[in-house]
Amino acid sequence: MSNIKVIKESIDDEYTKVVEEQKDIEEDIKLFEGYDVVQKYLSMLRRKEETDKKESCIYKAILKKKYFSCKHVLVESYTEPIDNYEGRAHHYYGCIKCGMNEAVWEQDYYRNREEKVMKEILQEYRITFLPGIKTGITMDIYKAKELYDRLREIYPEIDEDVLADLFKKVVEKEREKTVVKILKDKQKCMSDGSSIC
Repeated sequence: MSNIKVIKESIDDEYTKVVEEQKDIEEDIKLFEGYDVVQKYLSMLRRKEETDKKESCIYKAILKKKYFSCKHVLVESYTEPIDNYEGRAHHYYGCIKCGMNEAVWEQDYYRNREEKVMKEILQEYRITFLPGIKTGITMDIYKAKELYDRLREIYPEIDEDVLADLFKKVVEKEREKTVVKILKDKQKCMSDGSSIC
């Protein structure tokens, strides 16, 4: 007997079993539908499915409004190298105000529900780049948004453009401090006579 025939027979057998199981389940459901408590349960289940669909539509509409009304302030971020041969990474822009992030185009997993819906929105409107103010800062979008949100809490009355400039200055100042610290540590290490610095 050929392998193909064996595979076909096993698939046919499996299909027959599944169809029989479906029929048994349908018969059991019909038996239980006669009970009031089961009727109430099924009714509530249908209502829950309807409200879940409504909630999903409203959630998506809220995100669309948030993303499309935002005057994006963008930072550039990079993905992990996705080209195993050359190790190329792709750069993307993400908004530190609303959180919209071009990188979700490439993602198969999501950090949260918003990213999943964000990808749907980007695909629905075929958005492949975000227009907005480019800060010239390259950093992780999530860290950048967190910093921006903290600045917004501290300075709630500041204009968006001024806050974007403040964000840029804070990041640059932190990077400057890091470079100065590295240089001082290296200088101290060298002055101690260590051969490994």
